[in-house]
Amino acid sequence: MDRHFGRRRFLTVAAVAAAGAAVSFLPNPFAADDEKRNGDEKRNENVFFWKGVALGSGAELRLFGVDDRRAADLVNKVLAEVARLEKMFSLYREDSLISRLNRDGYLTSPPADFLELLSLCRDIHALTEGAFDPTVQVLWKLYADYFAAHPDAETPPPQNSVKEALKRVGFGKVSFDDREIRFAEKGMGLSLNGIAQVYSGLTKTSTALPRLSSKRTIL
Repeated sequence: MDRHFGRRRFLTVAAVAAAGAAVSFLPNPFAADDEKRNGDEKRNENVFFWKGVALGSGAELRLFGVDDRRAADLVNKVLAEVARLEKMFSLYREDSLISRLNRDGYLTSPPADFLELLSLCRDIHALTEGAFDPTVQVLWKLYADYFAAHPDAETPPPQNSVKEALKRVGFGKVSFDDREIRFAEKGMGLSLNGIAQVYSGLTKTSTALPRLSSKRTIL
C-alpha cells in the first residue's frame, strides 16, 4: 500500500476522520471581527434555514446574508446533488448502486464518485490498520435481524453465526477499478453511510454553494 499521499489527499482523509470532532471547537465562522464585537449586527443578519433528510440521516443547511430567492436556488442545487449521490450510496434505496452491489456481489462500470470514495476507504482502512472497515454490513445485518426477531434478547447472536459472518468481512476482499467493483466472497456487503455523508458534504455538495466569503462558509 502506497502511503505517500499528496497534500489534497491527506487533507481529505484528515477531514473525513476528524469532521465530527472538530466543529464544536470552532469559533463562530459567520461573524467577522467587528461583528463579534457587535452582537446586534449578527442578530440582524438574514438567515435562510433548511432541514431535511440526506443519505438516511438528518441534515441542515443554513445560509447567511443571502435573499430568499438566491437561498432557494442554492438549496435546490444542493438537494439535486444529494439526490444524485443517494442514487449511488444510499442503503435505503433498493435501486441505488450500493444496493445493487450488495445484492449481486459486483457492479460494472462504476461511476468516478463511487471509485473515489472506495479509494478513500482503502486509504483510511490502511491508516487505521483495519479498524475502519466498511464491509461490516453483513455483521450489522446479522445483529439487526437477530434483535428484530428476538426483541427481548439480552445476549448477542450465537457465536457460530458471528464467526460465519466475519468470514465475509474485510476490505481487502473488495476489488475495484473503472471496469467493475467485485466482492471476493459471496454474501459480502458494503456500508458507506457515515463516510458517504461526510464525503458528500465536504467534497460534493459544497460545489453547489459558491463561497460568499472565507468567513461565511463552513462545512
